[in-house]
Amino acid sequence: MGRNIGPKNKIARRFGINLGLKTNASKVARRIKQAPGVHGPKRQRQTTSSFGKQLIEKQKAKYLYGLRERQFRSYVEE
Repeated sequence: MGRNIGPKNKIARRFGINLGLKTNASKVARRIKQAPGVHGPKRQRQTTSSFGKQLIEKQKAKYLYGLRERQFRSYVEE
């Protein structure tokens, strides 16, 4: 079984919200507006489709609860 052991603050900055994955939330709050990467995004992001918005929300929930895809799917089916 795998689990996410990567950088937690990068995930929080990717979604633009504090997911509560780390205890040091003040540092995350200062950098939450800057996207992850070397110097942030180079160009403005395109508007996402409805599928893209659903995918982002699903990924947020998965990271928030620490679930993988199959665990999340079985949890949602119940």
